[in-house]
Amino acid sequence: MVDDIGELSRLHGSTATRVEPAALDDLVSDAVATVVPLADAAGLEIAASDLSGALVHVDARGVTRAVTNMLRNAVQHTPRGGRVQVCTASREGRIEVDVVDGCGGIPLDDLAHVFDPGWRGDGSRHERGMGLGLTITREVGRMHGGGARVANLPDGSGCAVTLSLPAR
Repeated sequence: MVDDIGELSRLHGSTATRVEPAALDDLVSDAVATVVPLADAAGLEIAASDLSGALVHVDARGVTRAVTNMLRNAVQHTPRGGRVQVCTASREGRIEVDVVDGCGGIPLDDLAHVFDPGWRGDGSRHERGMGLGLTITREVGRMHGGGARVANLPDGSGCAVTLSLPAR
């Protein structure tokens, strides 16, 4: 929790970040490896597929953390036996990381609050955390000239959280 507060403070501060070329697939793989033990304990599968092979110019630590936060959130809200999918794609001049879960969707009134600091929703199975993970994800996106968004899946089975980064 203290680490989340420190990270959010760093993202809002004037500290310069180290931006360097990185293979986005490697950053996603690192994030998946971090979250697999949580998924295993929750009886979930994490699948990384359709990776774009994109090279990005980013703060690798920050982007890995953002994707890790997206995956942790998906694991926390997907019922046992479910699946969390992560993929990357190039879309309209952006490189995007999508994490799709099986949470059953987010109430429409709550969608606007997902990235608000401290907002946790009502369905979390876990009591830990301060509701800063997706806020950090959005700020990492913004720091790079991109952002983050969330949308329910058309079939109502879950939602997709997307981290958007500029293609360079």
